[in-house]
Amino acid sequence: MTVLFGASQAGIGLIRDMQSGFLPRLLASPADPGVVLSGKLLADVLRLLGQAIVIVLLGLLLGANLRPSPAAWAASLLALALFAAGFSSLSCLVAIKTGAQESMATFVHLVNMPLLFSSSALVPARQMPEWLATISRGNPLTLAVDACRDALLFGEFTSLAAPPAAGADGRRSILAGVFAIRNLRQQQ
Repeated sequence: MTVLFGASQAGIGLIRDMQSGFLPRLLASPADPGVVLSGKLLADVLRLLGQAIVIVLLGLLLGANLRPSPAAWAASLLALALFAAGFSSLSCLVAIKTGAQESMATFVHLVNMPLLFSSSALVPARQMPEWLATISRGNPLTLAVDACRDALLFGEFTSLAAPPAAGADGRRSILAGVFAIRNLRQQQ
């Protein structure tokens, strides 16, 4: 949930930079817009991963029974990084296209809640009604949650290695980032 809500708000900072004139000045420099946006997205992903690590460490301190092996950490961080990159890219794309704080608030509220409640973040898919489990299987948040859950709780990596999980989140992240960069270049 930390990564979901943080990534969905990545575009808010971009709008602030647009409205203050910082982003237009940066885009007027010789720096490639793709590099500018990639740097922002990398910073967002690293910040979100840091927050997720703090949450897991707090859970361990409070007695959570996890299997935090190096492989489990790596698998979890990879799943979260892919989700964060894709969702941050989507948020930045909305920010670039609309340029309004109000549109970001709409995006955050209209996308986050359905995404959260139709994922396996709160309830494992096997305990959902079949219609909701079917929706959940196509939810990118479910892919990230299941990979983290399987790795940290059970030491399994099947949901991360499965073709739909590993490939789909990676392709969505790249596609959202490419569209955001293309639209940022058009802003010049």
